[in-house]
Amino acid sequence: MNDNQGPYVTALLCEKILEEKDGIKTAVRVIDRITHVRVGPDAPSTLPPFDYQLTLFLKMTSGSARGLYTILVNLVAPSGDSRELIRRAMNFEGDDDRVGDLVGRMKIRFELAGVYWFEIFLDDRGKQELLTRLPFRVVYLPQVQSGPSTIPGVKLD
Repeated sequence: MNDNQGPYVTALLCEKILEEKDGIKTAVRVIDRITHVRVGPDAPSTLPPFDYQLTLFLKMTSGSARGLYTILVNLVAPSGDSRELIRRAMNFEGDDDRVGDLVGRMKIRFELAGVYWFEIFLDDRGKQELLTRLPFRVVYLPQVQSGPSTIPGVKLD
């Protein structure tokens, strides 16, 4: 690699990315945590697994990096288990301030409450360098109730 001379990364998690006709991108609903609520007399005490859609937005500025690299994104669960989410090639060329974007739309199954880490790596022919980590916290709030609901719009059977 090149001793922190690039590429440089700006990273965020959001709901979606809008791209205008001129190529300008807008991040919608930047997010770093979600609260999952279950209401009812039988609300489980531990988080029931659920799916959630997220978009990872990476702006990569080349710095002195040149050529073809692989960008890897791993998700590390609160348990320490890790899995690969994204593997994409990116070509760094031109001036030091040349920017390339990576937009990764993901549907992720969350099975534990706690902090998940999105780890972004640069892979140069098998040698991996951690560029950054993004935290994403999952909070679970079970609301055990019996009798009529006092929450507007929530009906318990």
